[in-house]
Amino acid sequence: MHGFTDEVHEVIREKVGKALRVRCQNPIRINRHNGPQPDIAVVEQRRDGYTLSHPGPDDAWLIIEISDSSLEFDLNTKRQTYARAEIAEYWVLE
Repeated sequence: MHGFTDEVHEVIREKVGKALRVRCQNPIRINRHNGPQPDIAVVEQRRDGYTLSHPGPDDAWLIIEISDSSLEFDLNTKRQTYARAEIAEYWVLE
């Protein structure tokens, strides 16, 4: 599945250009105790490049999970986590 994630990452990165940052399998800080690692996250650009802290819900434009064996978890638990954090756009690809 890693190859497909890389392909999706490249396509998204080409589409958003330099306007947004595309992160692959890096944390999104939901709160102090919750930092899921989506397969792909499209987030605001930031001067520090997220070296000082991970992006939070307000930074996220799009979260993508590439689901192979985790479809149920992605469609339920993760979807609810991102919805509670008010992340507007969440995709699950299988």
